[in-house]
Amino acid sequence: MPLSPRYDWQTVAVPDLTGHVAETLGLPRPAMQLLAARGITTADELDRFLAPSLATLSDPFDFPNMLAAAERIWLAIDRNEPITIFGDFDADGIAATAILADALALLGATVHPFLPHRLSEGYGVTPAALTRCIAEFPDTRLLITVDCGITAAVPLRQLPPHIDVIITDHHHLPDEFPRAIAIVHPLLPGVPDAAQRLCGAGVAFKLVHALVKLGRQQNRPQAELDPRCWLDAAAVATIADVVPLLGENRILVSAGLQRLARAPSTGLATLLLSAGLTRPPGVQDIAFRIAPRINASGRLDTAHDALALLRTNDPDHARDLAQTLHQLNEDRRTLEHDLFHDILNQLRAEPPLPGATVIAHPDWHPGLLGLLAARLSEHVQQPAAVIALIAPDRGRGSLRADARFDLMAALHDVASCLDGFGGHARAAGITLHPDKIPEFRQRFADACRAQSGAAASRPHLRIDAWLEPADINDALFNAIRRFEPFGEGHETPRWALANLALREPPRVIGADGSHLALTFACGARPVRAVWFRAGHLADEIRAAGNSFDVVFELTQNVFLNQTNLEFRILDLRSSHDFTHTFA
Repeated sequence: MPLSPRYDWQTVAVPDLTGHVAETLGLPRPAMQLLAARGITTADELDRFLAPSLATLSDPFDFPNMLAAAERIWLAIDRNEPITIFGDFDADGIAATAILADALALLGATVHPFLPHRLSEGYGVTPAALTRCIAEFPDTRLLITVDCGITAAVPLRQLPPHIDVIITDHHHLPDEFPRAIAIVHPLLPGVPDAAQRLCGAGVAFKLVHALVKLGRQQNRPQAELDPRCWLDAAAVATIADVVPLLGENRILVSAGLQRLARAPSTGLATLLLSAGLTRPPGVQDIAFRIAPRINASGRLDTAHDALALLRTNDPDHARDLAQTLHQLNEDRRTLEHDLFHDILNQLRAEPPLPGATVIAHPDWHPGLLGLLAARLSEHVQQPAAVIALIAPDRGRGSLRADARFDLMAALHDVASCLDGFGGHARAAGITLHPDKIPEFRQRFADACRAQSGAAASRPHLRIDAWLEPADINDALFNAIRRFEPFGEGHETPRWALANLALREPPRVIGADGSHLALTFACGARPVRAVWFRAGHLADEIRAAGNSFDVVFELTQNVFLNQTNLEFRILDLRSSHDFTHTFA
């Protein structure tokens, strides 16, 4: 039985490489083709691409309202007015809180960081969280939000008039803005193009830069601190929040990864060791080994341990906190596995509607909804909403979708059956009454189906180039390493090879048997491959013959001082008369 692909494979059109500026670098042809396809056509673009520089970051005062925000914060410092930073419980919000709290403390402020509790208070500046915040810090005179707050117009009205508010956020802009002294947001008109996709910690970093710059202009001695010491936290947050690694995000991540390799903060250095990373980390290391540990704290309990880790200078305290986060992440993985098994059982009993999958249950952990929605969306290959019924009159859900869809547009179409929603095109959150779930399920599926066209269409999988076995060598791997950091918007190159034979049957690997290890004959030599979350396909692959087309990312495995190239498989199909589709 032939093995069918999970995705619609689309090959990037081959650009004309005649006279391309990258020829002077002596790169392998697939690497040159990659640069050309991604729009790198001039010497200046190539220089900026290969060597992202902090010197090219935009002036923080190019942001609307940034000057007003910086002036009000300095006034609070001068008056010794207590400042409360209201953050978020994910890696981006935790890092943003740590960056701004540390910087304000060093600038001489009296500062209180505050993080809401995911389970009891929900995301953002909710009435419950704001009430607790002010009860804990009744002396607050200036409230600064980071990575949240832009949709909190109604809750912020409950603040007493003597508390001023500064909003820093990066989420979807609402119709009504909150009452605030200043709103610093990368999507406001006038923000430089390169800075418009910053995450919450990126915006906080820009605010710190503005404070230091204004302080130096005013000859304040405490303004001699160096904002670059928070680049490692900003990079971790940027990767964790899956914002495009283009423009200023690319610069922050490139500089932040260099700092993580040379001089990381005490907390992040300890977390890297706890995750078994003894070499300089890359984007994938941060995304899959560091960010989950930071997020685990806020998913299963409060996010205070993660915040404390990012802020501590005590190595012993950092080791204790890192161990706590490691254990929380292990607990999260076990619980996520069990809950996703429950979801699959429910899907077998109640197949999803074409267009979108909406599933709800009273026993699902609210802290894992986003992870479950992402896995479910990948499994059903359409947008997914996973809803926890947290009270008889309240459901809270997380939604995920691939690049074919705009969740926020779909949610606007069904807003009348929701109590609230917010987020981004591919990741969003909702609250609604449980009685509204059937209506939401149907209308949301209709809205998503209208976006994608044919309900049965598969997600696209971009292929940067079809290679020959001889192309798989260290020269190609080293060339594409020069194009890092890769991430959202500048994805790791995806290559394809045709007619590969398996050297041995696929092996199920992983503690729960969820992954596959394969070995292909690539020309005259074997190449090992790993396919994550494909353990269930082992029998199907064994029965599919012995000639496959494979789409993969080229990686490097170091084991017992031996270094070998490997494939990280993204999709696999039986080799026969498929037609290459060009994007």
